[in-house]
Amino acid sequence: MALLVVRGSGTQLGQVAADTIPGLPQRFCAAFIWAGYSVMSRRLKAVPTDAVAGFCLATAVLAALCHLMLETTVWPQTRLQWICIVALGSARWGRRSTPGISV
Repeated sequence: MALLVVRGSGTQLGQVAADTIPGLPQRFCAAFIWAGYSVMSRRLKAVPTDAVAGFCLATAVLAALCHLMLETTVWPQTRLQWICIVALGSARWGRRSTPGISV
């Protein structure tokens, strides 16, 4: 399933805002990277999940460096925005409970 987000006043369904076009190739590549990861994780079940922690840490460090060098930090402005941030950080997103298997 794919989701295309369009924004801006007067934007009709199926039209893409011009300022979002440069990011489309990155999104396209990210979708294939995620799909490849999903397929490989199922094929390489013998590799422990803990091995992914190092890659996640390296990715987090690189993302933080890129953010500091390339983006302007925008902090939440309202109480609702802060509540949403805390909810995202504290919830168990993406985990499923399977009977007999502890996650």
